[in-house]
Amino acid sequence: MKIGTITYWESQENYGQLLQCYALLHFLRQMGHDAFLIKYLSSSTKRPLIQRLKSHILYAVRPAYRQQAKMWKRLNKIEREEARKHPRHFDEFRRNHIPSTPYAFTAAQLRSTPPKADAYVCGSDQIWANLDPVFFLQFGSPHAKRIAFAPSFGSLHPSPKLEKRARSYLEKFDFLSSRERSGIELLCKLGYPEASLQPDPTLLLPATTYRKIEVKPKSDKPYLFLYLLGNETDVSVDDIHAFAHAHHLQVRYVASQGRIDEFPKLYPTVKEWLGLLDNAAYVITNSFHGTVFCLHFNRPFLTFPVKGSIKGMNNRITDLLERYNLRQRIYEGSLDDLFNRVDFQPFNRLREEEENRSKELFISILNK
Repeated sequence: MKIGTITYWESQENYGQLLQCYALLHFLRQMGHDAFLIKYLSSSTKRPLIQRLKSHILYAVRPAYRQQAKMWKRLNKIEREEARKHPRHFDEFRRNHIPSTPYAFTAAQLRSTPPKADAYVCGSDQIWANLDPVFFLQFGSPHAKRIAFAPSFGSLHPSPKLEKRARSYLEKFDFLSSRERSGIELLCKLGYPEASLQPDPTLLLPATTYRKIEVKPKSDKPYLFLYLLGNETDVSVDDIHAFAHAHHLQVRYVASQGRIDEFPKLYPTVKEWLGLLDNAAYVITNSFHGTVFCLHFNRPFLTFPVKGSIKGMNNRITDLLERYNLRQRIYEGSLDDLFNRVDFQPFNRLREEEENRSKELFISILNK
């Protein structure tokens, strides 16, 4: 069956974004489907006039809204500058590992001449956070199956007017799900109590699949892998370096998505990033997908909650770790907790069960 997937894919430094895109395609192709990414230029979608006016008003009268808007603008600028100065060769990974449409579509092009498919799948990542109709599969043949597999609303709390719009988008779906409990609660509120909780696509593949493409680091000395996104955390990088030094560990530090500081960093490719995480003695991160791959590779880790205006995004990490009885790996004041024993057996068992259930789920939906 020909299956077009749609998700975020354009980043030059967001490892999780690219790996969740890769994972879903790999999973579907392993099942025998001709799965491909629909390259969508999400920046091409112009929001309705009333929504743009509302944003301008909020920007003018609400300091918190203004602060958050400035933060995202600054992070986007930093990401572009970092990608230019320190290329991580994400385009090469896309060319070699992500089958896709030969060119990228604008929203208008998708509506007028969409790529043909027997089914369209949206997900995963926070593609529903802005209620972009394209990410709700508002294009293509009305006869094609429409599947929402583990998309996230992020920290969206829609107004009644936006709820009405979301309901209209959801009517055409053959299957609805979300990656977080908060997303399931919102779908239930919108009139879809049958919506189910589904794993992030990166969890659909076993660790052996990722190890086939990873590039191992050259040094054999034990190191702490520090992977931080540009979000505020409770512990400074300086304190983490001091902690690692006290325990005779090197620090291999990778930052992305707007994180800038004076500490030396690595700028690995996707394959090198997998190898760095897989071969680390310990990992500290504030990233959802950084946490996912600690689970995959059974690496002892601590995850920092994010703070400030985006703290609502912590739900996805909490949901993930509670599912595998590992909530205690969330940092609660002591870096020494990094050395506490981690029982990965529940994760290893449940992840395989989730993979098998997802296979059965797709077989059931696509054969209806």
